[in-house]
Amino acid sequence: MVEACEQPSASLSGLALKAGVNANQLRKWVRLHRQAQTRASNDDMAASPSVFVPVIAISDPAPAHAPVLASTR
Repeated sequence: MVEACEQPSASLSGLALKAGVNANQLRKWVRLHRQAQTRASNDDMAASPSVFVPVIAISDPAPAHAPVLASTR
């Protein structure tokens, strides 16, 4: 019933009436279902590795010297 309520143009009150369920109770089930989905997606994000890469600051960097390439002319 909850999945039917989430369909586009679904009437929660109409579905509750057809099923013989109180509309307020069905609304509560829909809300609880959405909260459970949100919690599950948040748990998935918490378990995923961080996308940030640590940055190390060097206080006095020495300039890097690039090797000089001989001209082939």
